[in-house]
Amino acid sequence: MLHGFSGQVVPRPEDWHPGLEIAGYWCPHDPRALPGGLQEFREALDRLTS
Repeated sequence: MLHGFSGQVVPRPEDWHPGLEIAGYWCPHDPRALPGGLQEFREALDRLTS
C-alpha cells in the first residue's frame, strides 16, 4: 500500500509493517487539461449544443 505524503515531513511510523510504503506527495496532472479523446468529445459536444 502506498501513502501519498513525504517521509521528510512525517516520519514513517515505527509500527508499520513492510508492505506499507511512503511514496511522497502525489501531484496530479494539470486538472484543467483533459485526456485527448475526452477533449475531442467535449469539443464535438460543444459544437452540437451551440
